[in-house]
Amino acid sequence: MADETDILFSISTPKVVSKADYKLARIKMDAVEAFSRITSQGIFVADLFRNRFMYVSNSPLVLLAIQPKR
Repeated sequence: MADETDILFSISTPKVVSKADYKLARIKMDAVEAFSRITSQGIFVADLFRNRFMYVSNSPLVLLAIQPKR
């Protein structure tokens, strides 16, 4: 079985994310926000380059962080 990190980064990933990429991501986050308003689903979008959330929906669901086993 493959390691989780191997699966996550098996796709070609850029080393640097430009301001233009984040500008495009903001447009996509507007679409995610619109989708979130018409559903009751919990939607979370993470920015893996900056290690932060780009979008967290207002649903009553709880987001739990799970630490990997060492």
